Amino acid sequence: MNLDSAHMGSITSRAVWFLLAVILGSVAALFSVQAYRAFTSKNWPVTNGVVVAFYETPQYRYSVGGRTYTNGVASCNEFWSSYVAIRNSSKYAVRYPLNGTVKVHYHPKKPELAVLETQFDSSVLLPIGGMLFFGLICFLGFLFGWPLGSRSSLSWLRETASILGNATLDVEGQEGFRNKRETDP
Repeated sequence: MNLDSAHMGSITSRAVWFLLAVILGSVAALFSVQAYRAFTSKNWPVTNGVVVAFYETPQYRYSVGGRTYTNGVASCNEFWSSYVAIRNSSKYAVRYPLNGTVKVHYHPKKPELAVLETQFDSSVLLPIGGMLFFGLICFLGFLFGWPLGSRSSLSWLRETASILGNATLDVEGQEGFRNKRETDP
């Protein structure tokens, strides 16, 4: 079987688009799970705990169902960004003194997951949305076989536009998309 270079380029382009879509989708999924945990932590059961140490965040001990756990996650937002702990370390030192009693919110099915603060920072939704958007673009690149690095020809964009919306793209006039019904007699 003889494969010409254009066909090999199409296979390579599709492989790159697919790989990018998988990577972006996987990272977005991981961030989404952590953001979901952070968002739902306000509904988790609560128990009392004691601050036993302090290393950037309070290390606290608590008991659930007869088992004792030690945790160091102060804010639910630390599930998706460890920078939150570093940024708030001085506030935590004042708010959670050594040997102080704390209210611990723990995951009902995984009590080893716990937080002290449940105020969700919705700014995580922007990067998740961005990754999902670019992951979708990459998936469309895979699906439609968009070539990589070919800026001289926009035929792939014209072809995709006609498939998606029965529209044409006026590349020469740089006018953008037009509905075929507006241009056809």
